[in-house]
Amino acid sequence: MANVSNPNGFRAVKYNGSGTFPMYTYNTKSNLTLNPGDAVIMLTNGTIDKALVGSTAIFGVCQTAVVAVVATRKQITVIPALPDIVFAGQYGASKDSSSNPNWGTSIDINGASGAMLLTTTTGQGVARILGLEPALDNVAGAYSRVLFVWNKSQWSGQA
Repeated sequence: MANVSNPNGFRAVKYNGSGTFPMYTYNTKSNLTLNPGDAVIMLTNGTIDKALVGSTAIFGVCQTAVVAVVATRKQITVIPALPDIVFAGQYGASKDSSSNPNWGTSIDINGASGAMLLTTTTGQGVARILGLEPALDNVAGAYSRVLFVWNKSQWSGQA
């Protein structure tokens, strides 16, 4: 059975450290909408913005829903893009829908707030695919759910 196209962001699934997932609170830039599961970046002024196609490093994954308000920064919670946290997300479609994600390949992100996914492009290589997410009806190929780590992070020493 083919996988369903339903990108809904990224979620932390395994932490190789001790205890629960580390989470930190930050302020967003003004007028920003975010959903849980959105990849985020940190701007030079210390505020958070949504990661976009072409982002060269990821700061973390948003855990808080916020609605944009003009000239207003919002507080959000972020799970950092650290190498010992494994995330799950949907792998995008490819030209050949029967092709498998290449395990170990470093790939990019794409998508809108609340619907981010991993793409078949490798230009920035911010995420590295580890394998299929164990789930019912999840098969390798287009729209598969995969496990990955952030390969390029804005945390010190990770970019």
